[in-house]
Formats: sequence, C-alpha cells, structure tokens
Amino acid sequence: NEIICAYYFSMSNGYTEDSASVFKESLSYTKSVESPWELNVKNNEKTVEINKDYFCEKLNIDCNNLNIKDIKRNKTNHVESIKINNKVYTGIEFRKLLSLRSTDFDIEVNKNILITTRGYGHDVGMSQYGANELAKLGKTYDEIIKYYYNEVEIENLNV
Repeated sequence: NEIICAYYFSMSNGYTEDSASVFKESLSYTKSVESPWELNVKNNEKTVEINKDYFCEKLNIDCNNLNIKDIKRNKTNHVESIKINNKVYTGIEFRKLLSLRSTDFDIEVNKNILITTRGYGHDVGMSQYGANELAKLGKTYDEIIKYYYNEVEIENLNV
C-alpha cells in the first residue's frame, strides 16, 4: 500500500539490474529480470572511439604502458569493476567518467580507445524500449508494469 519508486531507463543489454547494484538501495520490486525484446533495436550496441590522451585524462592515469585487466562482470553481464594501470574503477564510475551509455561494455586499445556498449541507461526498473516491444506483442500496460516491477499491485489513488 505504498507508492513505488518507478525507476526506468532507455534500453537494456537483455537484463535489468537490481536497484541495490546501482543505487545501493534494495527495493524488492526492482530485482533483475530478463528483457531481451530490445536487443535487436537499432543502436542497442554502440561503439565510441575515444582519444587515448582524453581517456587517460578523464581517468587520471598515465598513458604510458596502458594496462587494462581484471574486468569483473555480474550475472547480467554489466561491469562491476575494471582495473586500469593498477587503479580500480567500478563499472558505474567508469561509465560516468567517460559518459558511456551503459556499464555493459567491451574495451579495445589501439591508437585510440574503442568502447562498445550494449543498452542505454542505468538498467534499473522498466526498460522503455522493452516495454514498447512488449506492447507491440500485445501485452497490456499492467502486464508490462508487473513484469518490470516485481510483486506490485496497481491500484487507483483517491486524492
């Protein structure tokens, strides 16, 4: 009998995230669920090329002998942590520092840095593209809401 915090985001990498993983706030109705419907949506996967000097400046690291290793992923394939030149970043911190679309990413070092992301947003709650694709499949608004927000009831408010 309480109003939920209805987090939403653009599109997933195929899974939503637990609110505890992203916002450090455990909400029973924002547990991870599969959301594969938007995987084939245009621009779900995007590669950006970042100048190596800019990359190092943003991460406050030395660009000589750039060493990227120990990429740890969670069960939904989002990066939990990444180690660069012996400095550890959370996936969320890395995403924010480089203005990436998602914490599900692959990174390649060449002359510049290539980062390929999947999805767009923090991935907590309802995927807007996923909800749209479910609607196209004939799902109703309440079926969609109850899918993305676990164990909720929809009620009218008399205010």
